[in-house]
Amino acid sequence: ASALPDRRVAGRGAAGLRLTPADPGSTTVRSVDLWLEPRTGLALRVEVVARGQERPSLTTTLLDLDLSPPPARRTAFQPPPEASVAGVEAPDVASMIDQFAPYALPDVLAGLPRRERLGGLTGGVATYGDGFTSMVLLPLPRDIGRRVLRGLDPGDTDDRAAVTTPLVTAGVVRIPNRGGWFLLAGTVPRPLLDTALAAVLADPPARLR
Repeated sequence: ASALPDRRVAGRGAAGLRLTPADPGSTTVRSVDLWLEPRTGLALRVEVVARGQERPSLTTTLLDLDLSPPPARRTAFQPPPEASVAGVEAPDVASMIDQFAPYALPDVLAGLPRRERLGGLTGGVATYGDGFTSMVLLPLPRDIGRRVLRGLDPGDTDDRAAVTTPLVTAGVVRIPNRGGWFLLAGTVPRPLLDTALAAVLADPPARLR
């Protein structure tokens, strides 16, 4: 981490901070620049620069900011007189997806350990790596997987395809004879993504149901 010159963002003076990877060769990220509201640490502007690039590949900024509590009239729920109101308990969608996930995703992929997920969730989706070196493994429905594969590789001769952008690499792999489809994407170099795709193809995640 290193300091950047302060700048004015959303009408406020913001403190600048640059984050750079400890191992630049392990990620597509060159740097992440942040301008922070000094009192709260809230990021008012973020610029992500890809490796080998000079201009940000991703920029997000606040145009206006008010940190005072909103008046009650803005947040109060006031249904119209003719409306009927009923209370229900919303399901935990993330837990449901995790509970019915059809695959046991690996603990290590292409040498990257699986991250522990919040709330004790273990299936469905897995994220691997640490810091700027990270990628996600996501099972896909058959129709979506087929469309993605055909879009990336219309010829499809090896059951996998990938695409490279300055900041993100992504790929899809089809498991022959089993009908499984998996998407991999992250801020990792293309060789590491290819290794991960080959690993999923060579040793597919076991189906749980």
